[in-house]
Amino acid sequence: AFMRGPCLKIRPASKIIQGANMEGRFQRIDIPRAKSASSPVGSEAFVDTSRGNCRSIHGFANKVGRVLWTVCWWTCFRPSPRVFYFWRVMLLRLFGARVHRKSRIHPSARIWAPWNLSVGADTSVGHHVDLYNVAPIYLGNRVTVSQETLLCTASHEITDPTMVLTRQSIRLEDESWACARSYL
Repeated sequence: AFMRGPCLKIRPASKIIQGANMEGRFQRIDIPRAKSASSPVGSEAFVDTSRGNCRSIHGFANKVGRVLWTVCWWTCFRPSPRVFYFWRVMLLRLFGARVHRKSRIHPSARIWAPWNLSVGADTSVGHHVDLYNVAPIYLGNRVTVSQETLLCTASHEITDPTMVLTRQSIRLEDESWACARSYL
């Protein structure tokens, strides 16, 4: 019997798997058989995360936009001299970001989707900052995001067996600071 969900297919599996031992040699390992109401007696369940069973929530336009942005980031944004803040602001605006002309975004800052980014005046995004903005990120006026900080707007629902993607926007109000190597 098969149980199906958007990203989950459970079916019986064999009782013996192969794994590497401490010396790096493969050996056969016996796994106890699962006995639960959801699986037949004498069988095990495994998760099938093949591409056909896990559909992306991102549309075609979003994927094309991210490919174009990645090419632009590698060729125009990242190699730009550190003092060319105006250049990086212009590139971000071309991809739909709402960025104040007096903001400072360093060339090593990674931005997942510029169209989900709003940056206020006198705001600084430091070296190697990762803005993983699946949902919108709002940075107010005079905000500092220090080096190697990760602002992550996406996660997975751990209570759902299909682990669907969850999104929540991040808003840093005026005159706030995300310190170095912090995770928000």
